[in-house]
Amino acid sequence: HEVCGKMVVATNEAELPFMDKIFKNGLENDTEGIEKINGDQVREIEPNCVGIAGIRVPCTGIIDFVGATERMAELAIAKNESSRVVLGEAFESSTFEDDLNTIKSSKNTYKAKHLIYCGGLQSDRLAKKEGVDSNMEIVGFRGDY
Repeated sequence: HEVCGKMVVATNEAELPFMDKIFKNGLENDTEGIEKINGDQVREIEPNCVGIAGIRVPCTGIIDFVGATERMAELAIAKNESSRVVLGEAFESSTFEDDLNTIKSSKNTYKAKHLIYCGGLQSDRLAKKEGVDSNMEIVGFRGDY
């Protein structure tokens, strides 16, 4: 991975309240080094970016999520050979009965004592399918690196 930092940029006045909410969340979560910056500072950090204000988060970066996931799978299987990593199937539902989870996917049904959900940007939708009452919503963003 590479710790290169990220910026959230407001391109017009209407986006400022949303940016303020993001900044407030960052402060509440003790995000290291988070700071508000003005339009000149945005262009100084990234000359090809135009905005009226921004948030700079220097402690974030880029991760090789495929490599990280593959490594976690290797470690799980090395620790317990009966562990399985299943890819390429859509989660549909799960139930818990007699100390076992029954997981239904688009292709199969599985039984497991323990589950690890790796839902990424879909994690809020998975949580709702599992009956989790949350006001949280995952909002993805696209960055250019």
